[in-house]
Amino acid sequence: MKKWVKILLIVLLAVVLLAAAYVAYVFISYHRIGDQPLTPVQTPDTAPSLSAGEAYTLVSWNIGFGAYEEDYGFFMDGGTESRAWSKERLTANMDAIAGYLKQQDADFYLLQEVDTDATRSYHVDEREPLYAALFDKSSVFCQNYDSPYLLYPLTKPHGASQSGLLTFAPVNIAAANRVELPVEGGFMKLLDLDRCYSVSRIPAEGGKELVLYDLHLSAYTSDGTIATEQLKLLLADMQAEYEAGNWCVAGGDFNKDLL
Repeated sequence: MKKWVKILLIVLLAVVLLAAAYVAYVFISYHRIGDQPLTPVQTPDTAPSLSAGEAYTLVSWNIGFGAYEEDYGFFMDGGTESRAWSKERLTANMDAIAGYLKQQDADFYLLQEVDTDATRSYHVDEREPLYAALFDKSSVFCQNYDSPYLLYPLTKPHGASQSGLLTFAPVNIAAANRVELPVEGGFMKLLDLDRCYSVSRIPAEGGKELVLYDLHLSAYTSDGTIATEQLKLLLADMQAEYEAGNWCVAGGDFNKDLL
């Protein structure tokens, strides 16, 4: 066998082994966070409970990990970008988002795609400017997913992502928990990541509670049935709370038309 053929075969074998090792890493690293209790951040400046018969305002916003400017197109949505344009533009965007939220002067905020440590957002903890802007509110963070390093696009890989849901309330959140949602199996689970919703229990007059749901349902599925299953689970949970005499509000990114 000629020397150049041997070299070519060795190179091809090395590429195959590296690809197999990467696939093994992705599947071995993949894990689901599961149901778990959350720890709300309390503040002494809030009222003891919500008042019955009073109107409250709520803002729900998928902040798109601070990257979605007018000229930004995410590669999973038909665009070409896999990360924010730069760390400088990302931090400027997060400051602008925090300022805009503060200007709304809402009572409740339900935020999605808030990164805590992700390649796509240059490992910036995006909670910090939001906490600073809404310092007078109780809050709870719920990690949505912790994904392995995605080596795509090859020129600028999307990388690993830790991201979640951030809820703010004008009354101290008494308790909160993370509820795991079903996701597709096989290869599709790597694209759709982990999914969940957070449940925040907020005291109200008369011994009742406002049960607040912050959610981000599946986007990248093969046929959309998983998102329907997720919605059914959410609605069953809300129905049980309603029958127990509590008020329920759900907001977030449903990734589907509900009407």
